[in-house]
This record gives sequence, structure tokens and C-alpha cells, in this order.
Amino acid sequence: MSYAGGRPTLDADSHLMELPGFLDAYIEQPMLERLRGRSMERLAPVLDAATAAAERRRQDAGARAEAEGRLLRDKGWNAMGAYDPAERSHVVDLLGVDGQLVFATFATAMFVGRDQDLLYAGSAAHNRAVAAFCEGDPRLLPVAFVPLNDTDRAVALLTEAIEGGCAAVHVPSTAAGERSPTHPDLDPFWSELNDRGVPFVLHVGGGGRLLDRAFHNNGRPVTDHLGGGENIRSKDFLAISNSPRCSSGR
Repeated sequence: MSYAGGRPTLDADSHLMELPGFLDAYIEQPMLERLRGRSMERLAPVLDAATAAAERRRQDAGARAEAEGRLLRDKGWNAMGAYDPAERSHVVDLLGVDGQLVFATFATAMFVGRDQDLLYAGSAAHNRAVAAFCEGDPRLLPVAFVPLNDTDRAVALLTEAIEGGCAAVHVPSTAAGERSPTHPDLDPFWSELNDRGVPFVLHVGGGGRLLDRAFHNNGRPVTDHLGGGENIRSKDFLAISNSPRCSSGR
């Protein structure tokens, strides 16, 4: 029996783990030099081990069966299907879920910032790359990233992402430049999203650091409740809803 056990199930927080150059093929030429994949040399031992293990799984049924037994324990680049779309489809079979919202993990760090040209060019490349990862399996539901700083660019980016196959739209749970995400100037974006019938989503960390790290320095052990990508400590839970609440209020 699969993990889902036959129950209708949507995995709402699935991630792919980018390899070096993840965005490169999807960057428009004028921005290529500014956005081309950064070096990941410090991660070379991790990536080399992970890609070697993935190759063993492809070639050796025993290695594949062993990895399937660790399906719910292996994380990051070591997880089955972390960066290989075909292997991800096999993982979805094993889990028995009806679909996965698929987020990128690190790509936005390459372009999030005050430079609006970089922000929107990077977001467009991100959305194309995530859609390409998911295009071979209708159960893999790519999540676009659309910053709201510039209404016209946000609407254009949203339209491209949806027409490119993205099934949901991640918006940052931060102020949209100098305005609230609910400012009337952004009504064209929200109207387009509504008219298209596509959901928007928020994500842990989408508003930046949950809580100043100094608050965790209280002379006692600090429990990390989840581990993995989202390190949610006890005091983080007090603040985790703040940015989504501020983003959604009129």
C-alpha cells in the first residue's frame, strides 16, 4: 500500500533541489550574464555524492529498492526525485498522492532584491524552469513565483506563467515595494488571478526571517520541530503567521 493509502491527497509543499545552472537555459539573452548560475563549489562533495547515488539507482535495482525503503527519511539532494523529473514521477507513484505542488528551493536567492529588472527576469526564468521540470507528469504542479512590486510586470509575468503551465502562484508575504499587496493599484493582478481560476500560495519564509535569531539565544536548548528545509523553532511559531496576516489585510 502507498503512503497515502488510497486517500485523495495533494502534497502542498513539495520541492525540487536545483543543480548548478538550473535557470541558465531559461534566461532571456540580455540578462544572461547577470543571472547565470552561481558557483556551487562549496556544495560539490554533496552534489557529487547525490548524483552518483542517483546514477546507482538508475543502474541497480537493489540500490533503487534500498532508496525506496528510505523514501520518507532521505532529504535534500539525497532524496529520490530531488532533481530528476522521471524519478520524481516514480516517487509520486510510491507515495500515492494525486498531485504535488512543486516549489523551487534556492533559485529565488539569485534575483530577489531591489533591482527590478533582475527580479522580474529572474522570476520569469524560475517559472519556466519549474514548469519544464513538471511538464512530463500532470501530477507535478509547478508553482510560479510572482513579485508584486510592479503591477504591469506582475500581470505580464502571471499571464506567462499560467500559459506556460504553472498551476499555482507563490507571492511573497512581504510589502509589494512601497505598498501593501492589497493596495488598489494591484487589483489588476488579483483580478487576473481570479479570472484565471488559479490559486495563489504563501510559503514559510516568504516574508523573510520569522524572528530575530537573538530571541532563540536564551541559554537553553532550542527545539527544532521540523528540521529539513523549514527549521521552525519553538519561538518561531509565535511569529510565523505575522507576514501572511499583514499581507492579506485590507
